[in-house]
Amino acid sequence: MIAIRLFGLVGALISAGITYYNWMQFNPERTYSMRAAVIAPAFVVLCLLIFLFPKYMKPETTIDKIVVLFFFMLGVAAGVYNLYLMNPSMFGQ
Repeated sequence: MIAIRLFGLVGALISAGITYYNWMQFNPERTYSMRAAVIAPAFVVLCLLIFLFPKYMKPETTIDKIVVLFFFMLGVAAGVYNLYLMNPSMFGQ
């Protein structure tokens, strides 16, 4: 159980660091990695789920799978919003 929580914590910290690095690269140079802009925030959300509730590392019941899917979709929404903040012209703004 501790190894799973440690994995969640380390994964969330690394993903948050990737997101931070992407923003720091974006500010002066106006370039960014689109993959990192979408995937890293999604991974932060999923790793925090694993850190807080390690039983979702291996979902067994249908309810567990629905919860993991919900948090995955929440993470993707966070990634798309992060991408929108970096490049609103991509979304027709």
